[in-house]
Amino acid sequence: MQQHCGASPTAQSPVLRSSAAVYFKNLVKKGWDVDPESKETPVAAGDRDAIKSHMVTLVCACGKFGDVKQQLSQALTLIASTDFPGKWPNLLPEIVARFADGDAATVQGMLLTSNSILKRFRYAFKSDALYAELKYALDTLAAPLTRLFGTLGEELRAAAGDAARSAVALESLRLACRVFFSLNSVWKPNLQPDFNMSVFECFDTSSSTGLRELDKSNRFVQKSAESTSI
Repeated sequence: MQQHCGASPTAQSPVLRSSAAVYFKNLVKKGWDVDPESKETPVAAGDRDAIKSHMVTLVCACGKFGDVKQQLSQALTLIASTDFPGKWPNLLPEIVARFADGDAATVQGMLLTSNSILKRFRYAFKSDALYAELKYALDTLAAPLTRLFGTLGEELRAAAGDAARSAVALESLRLACRVFFSLNSVWKPNLQPDFNMSVFECFDTSSSTGLRELDKSNRFVQKSAESTSI
């Protein structure tokens, strides 16, 4: 997979990338969790650790290939549903480290992954275990996500006049807002995120010339969505 996502892909790479990504996602879906009958996991423990150690890097490497990124993000989410955070403590720190990468596709891929992982907080039954997981996520994500909002706001302003670039920044902002919502969806005293008001500065239309491109960008996104669905 990494070979065919590199700088020198072969003529067969598009087919191989897509096929491998779908196969891997289905393998995780069917074989990662414990089999209810045999009480065993089809994927060996050593393989599970190796997969998790490379998963975030692989999603980032495939960032420019939308179909592959979607499949791998789904696979990562399936793994996280059983292993995060207890059996995968490095997941969020790895994602946070990628926020500072500077590459728009990488940042968007990490936000897409974070959204998929954390949306379970919106619907989970309140319990001490849930509060412990939420506190861990807040302690790890609150400050980096606040900084990322500021970075994305600056990118949106810098993209003024460029509808395609604005669309990328707006999609990342949309995903960041979804992560923000997940982290705020469970209320408990003394367990609220310490986000400061800089989170909302990127939506200040009076100071953001980039927002003049909202209408153009929205049409661009709609066209992209329509062409993808076709």
